[in-house]
Amino acid sequence: MNQSFDYFKSKNLDVISQLWTKKSEADLIMEYARTANCDMVVIMTDQADRSISSILGTQASKLVNHSNIPVLSVGPKKEFSKTDIPSI
Repeated sequence: MNQSFDYFKSKNLDVISQLWTKKSEADLIMEYARTANCDMVVIMTDQADRSISSILGTQASKLVNHSNIPVLSVGPKKEFSKTDIPSI
C-alpha cells in the first residue's frame, strides 16, 4: 500500500489511505468512494494465481464487479537489486 501511496503523491495526486474494520473491505471501499465523490478507486493486488478471484482476491473481485465507480487494479512493481539487472 505504501508503494501506491508514495507513487500517487509523487505525481501530486490527492490520496487518502485509511484502515477500517467490521464490514467487508469491498463494501467499505464502495461506501467511502461514494461519500467522498471519488472519480476512481485504485486497488493493489499482489497475488499471482490462475483464477480471477485468486489473482484479485475475493474482496477485490467483489469491488471490481459491483462498484458503480471505475476501479483500477494494479500489481506492485517488483523491486530489483543491481544483481537482478542483466548486463548488456
